[in-house]
Amino acid sequence: QSCAAKMPTTEGVFQPEYAGDEPNLGHGGVEGGDCYLARLSPDGSKILAATYFGGSKQERNVYGMELDRAGNVVITSMTRSRDIPTTEGCFQPKAGGGKGSTFVAKLSPDLRRLLWCTYLGGSGDEAPRGGLALDGEDNVCVFGTTSSGDFPTTPSAHRTQRNGPRDAYVAKLKADGSGLIWSTLFGGSAEDYMLGVDVVIPDMAYL
Repeated sequence: QSCAAKMPTTEGVFQPEYAGDEPNLGHGGVEGGDCYLARLSPDGSKILAATYFGGSKQERNVYGMELDRAGNVVITSMTRSRDIPTTEGCFQPKAGGGKGSTFVAKLSPDLRRLLWCTYLGGSGDEAPRGGLALDGEDNVCVFGTTSSGDFPTTPSAHRTQRNGPRDAYVAKLKADGSGLIWSTLFGGSAEDYMLGVDVVIPDMAYL
């Protein structure tokens, strides 16, 4: 996460300029902050590509990042922005209504093109604190926590209704970001968080 308007970016990248509120406009950690991505040379001596990514409010740290089989960069984070650059045909083009929502995005290897971007959440708050992982077909598994009573789940999910004030969630998005393959809540009667995950082949998630 960067709250700085002068981080180094490179020519032609998707978002060369900082877009978030200045930190002094609100409480630190609430207003201000964009995601920041940089690709370095193998010896660390040169920035090959660097871009901001975010809307007009706050984006947190990049909670998860993976490269797909083509080298595209898949990221997830929490956003308070209502104007994240979602793409046509994505699963959820608008935020769910809470103060913070999960988003997932895929950028080209040179960080010049946004291939797709979607929100993922309900009317409460979400954060993908467990990050993300890709399966063998580049489908995106996202792991996090939600306070939403209407977090998007799928009919055959392990749990479709929140069990406590905050549940963990596991959601699998199609490789093109256009829809859910499956999504489930996971947790007991108290607050639950998803902080560490892995995916192996065959397609199984270890929490």
